[in-house]
Amino acid sequence: MGRTYRLLTPNQLDDVMVIINDAIELLSHLSLQWQQGYPNAEVMLSDLKDSYVYGLYEDDELIAIASLVPGINVDYKKIDGGGWTYKTGENDATIHRIAVKTGYHGKKYGISMVKFLIEESKRRGYSSLKADTHRTNIAMQQLCLRNGFNYRGVVYVQRDEEDNSRLAYELVL
Repeated sequence: MGRTYRLLTPNQLDDVMVIINDAIELLSHLSLQWQQGYPNAEVMLSDLKDSYVYGLYEDDELIAIASLVPGINVDYKKIDGGGWTYKTGENDATIHRIAVKTGYHGKKYGISMVKFLIEESKRRGYSSLKADTHRTNIAMQQLCLRNGFNYRGVVYVQRDEEDNSRLAYELVL
């Protein structure tokens, strides 16, 4: 059957949370990102209900997930040390909450997932695809750069976290 991509549904929350919790555990050794109760089941269920979450399957096994969120991202209205090529707006999409299942890291599933999200964004007619990550999350920074995103500056997530600054990336579509 090979590799396929599917829009996930709320009844797949448990499978999604397995991958999210794998990522939280992995990041606990590498980064402050995702270490203060985010993302959680409530956030992921909301994404699933809004039809934002895509899954990458290999032979019917869910390997990776990511949310493709359309429209204005309030965290991106202020950006320090740079600026957006396209001001954040309704014709944007943002990649959030991307994660790969334990045991499948280093096999380019993350790259494949981002490539799919780029094509999906083009299909939907978005002008710009954005992403952000913590400064200590080197893997996500490399994932953005390897997929043609450009570093645009620093944004601040609207959550109460020890360090809410994030490196921001953009791909003009």
